[in-house]
Amino acid sequence: KTEQMKTETKKSELAQAFEKLDTLNIHLSSNEHTELTNIFYGLATQSFQKGLDMGLKVSMDYISK
Repeated sequence: KTEQMKTETKKSELAQAFEKLDTLNIHLSSNEHTELTNIFYGLATQSFQKGLDMGLKVSMDYISK
């Protein structure tokens, strides 16, 4: 069981959002689905950029010491 836990990967928040959308069983047109996908990916990109910015700040603070 421990080995299974080690190899199990955590689902991203984006993947979880798409799964939640699927469970709602909302019937979207192709254009609506595309727009919603763009919104999700925009949010994911913003979150990723925020993490990069924090990492850069930490590394610059460390280097400047």
